[in-house]
Amino acid sequence: MLFNKSKSLLLLCGMVVLLCGMYVAGEKYHLMFNPNHSADKRNGFRDLNAYTMVKETKMTIMVGEPMAQVHYEETINKTGWATLSLSTNSDRSDEEQAFAAGFVEGYVTGELFQNYWIGFKQYTFDTSQNKQLDAFLDGNFRFMKRKIAEAKNSTNPEERTYWYHVSLILDQVEGMYAGYLKVMSEKGTLPVLSLADLFKFQLDGDIDDLSNMWSPPSFETMSKFDLESYAIFKTKCSAFVKYSKDRRNLFLTHATWDTFQNMLRVYKHYRINFKNVPAKLVSFSSAPGWLVSVDDFYITSAGLVITETSNNIFNLTLYQKTTPETLLYWIRNIVANRLATSAKEWTDIFAKYNSGTYNNQWIVLDTKRFVPGATRSDPELLYILEQIPGDCKVASVSHFLDTSYWASYNIPYFPYIYNISGYPSQYKKFGDFWSYENCPRAKIFRRDAPYVGDLEGVKRLIRKNDYQSDPFSDGDACHQIAARCDLNPPNKRSQAFGAIDAKVTDIQMAKTNTAVAQSGPTHDQQPVFTWNSQWDKVNIHTDQPVSFGFDWVEMTPQV
Repeated sequence: MLFNKSKSLLLLCGMVVLLCGMYVAGEKYHLMFNPNHSADKRNGFRDLNAYTMVKETKMTIMVGEPMAQVHYEETINKTGWATLSLSTNSDRSDEEQAFAAGFVEGYVTGELFQNYWIGFKQYTFDTSQNKQLDAFLDGNFRFMKRKIAEAKNSTNPEERTYWYHVSLILDQVEGMYAGYLKVMSEKGTLPVLSLADLFKFQLDGDIDDLSNMWSPPSFETMSKFDLESYAIFKTKCSAFVKYSKDRRNLFLTHATWDTFQNMLRVYKHYRINFKNVPAKLVSFSSAPGWLVSVDDFYITSAGLVITETSNNIFNLTLYQKTTPETLLYWIRNIVANRLATSAKEWTDIFAKYNSGTYNNQWIVLDTKRFVPGATRSDPELLYILEQIPGDCKVASVSHFLDTSYWASYNIPYFPYIYNISGYPSQYKKFGDFWSYENCPRAKIFRRDAPYVGDLEGVKRLIRKNDYQSDPFSDGDACHQIAARCDLNPPNKRSQAFGAIDAKVTDIQMAKTNTAVAQSGPTHDQQPVFTWNSQWDKVNIHTDQPVSFGFDWVEMTPQV
């Protein structure tokens, strides 16, 4: 573990001050840092493998206003989460703030995300595709650099703003890498990640579609069991939106489905005070080293709550639209989160430069459009976007809340997206598992959602797994809202995979970027998950707790 207790870090006027006195044996460290992070000339992604951060350090004592500060608590063994809150100085330039935000996070979490990366790269990337991945990212990096340069002279203010924020994201990654190098140097530890690796670390959402593009699965030869297993292990999440019983509150909840190897969790609050940005504060569930959630679950200070569940692409010809001259999901997501002021605007921004990677149903709630006790929802309250390579479909689904709820469970809602993605052929061959209306989770939500009307009920629903007695599960622990595939017998897709967390927010909590969250596989109706010899043989889980019997935790920004 990096820290047993919490630490705070301040970046002062281009300098670093690590303040440990409050928390760690009264020690204080005062360091100077020269953020000359653009000194090396580079154009393509491949250049980043050899990139060396230009920096100077010496002992000194600081005065002045902080450029950035971070409050970090590594309470993973206590709550299942580390928490990180950072804030930047609005008096500094946007470029300095972006770099500083990255630096302080890289400094306090660098050891943790280095350990995480070592396992992550082994189970995430197909080494036979390394050349294809590097070539794609090289072309993509050159595309971004070109568009950033062109946008500076554009007469279109929206384009100038859009690409300016893409540039700031790259600055933030560079800052994170500088902070990582700094802490590794202080620890006398050889850095494992290159800057290129840190960019690859952001690809957890995008990589499956890129991999399928280069090594297409043979869906037509898969059995019913194998195809269902593919869908379960390659798509992620359950989500749900519903009014309280008296309609004076509205809940949004999300459960991340993933390999249990990804249960090293950090809940983050980024207060980056860029000029002319609607959402200066974005809060989200995440992991060490990631600038995005990937779950995904976000609350922004512009009054938006954003989440998603992923869909499959069976029509592999669609990947012809996935080229390096698009923007990957993780970049588009950050830009939309920072710039959008409404649910519809978020979908408009996110749809730009669609890469066709991480093809999700996005759910965007505009809390500003909520009217307590209203019998009819504002049409601008709730939007969804469904993405495929080359296209996105968008609609308001606010009216569903007036009579029922909105649920999301890895099957496309729009007939166009459902059909062109290739779902009808799977439904024709293998039945209701591939049906939007009658797949297992659709039926569970339809049966149980009407009885949910308060926070405790929402928490129980998103953690529900009663596979032994639920007729809609057919005895399969994967076929529940909170999957526990580890509980299946070996001959029935037993894997350390399932719902690795749950998050809930409501109208009041969202006003302060607050949520409640629970880490680990559900244990409401099932045994607590514990790493043991059965799973240790095939799973890397460095720095994770041994056992995941954690309670719900309130997540609120600390700076």
